[in-house]
Amino acid sequence: MFYLPAQSRLEAFGIVLLEAMACNTPVIASNIPGVEEIARNGGLVFENEEELSLNITRILEDDALATKLGRRGKSIVAQKYNWESVLDKIETLYKITSEKQQQ
Repeated sequence: MFYLPAQSRLEAFGIVLLEAMACNTPVIASNIPGVEEIARNGGLVFENEEELSLNITRILEDDALATKLGRRGKSIVAQKYNWESVLDKIETLYKITSEKQQQ
């Protein structure tokens, strides 16, 4: 299991979550924009210390859940965050920006 302790909105994306998920590791992260979106794909999110504690316990005590979250996270990383997919998104963004500038 990987736990991202960031609670500040300055942690905008949480790439370390993707790295952990790519290794079949279930993740836990706080419910902040960007980070929670990634964490929900391969793990759990929490609002407070009590939820964090419950989530840690759930993953440690439920091997099937840990395996399911790890596999789902790895699959999401492979589908949505591989270099080809990211490059396609960047190219699309550049094209849209270029078209808007030409108008």
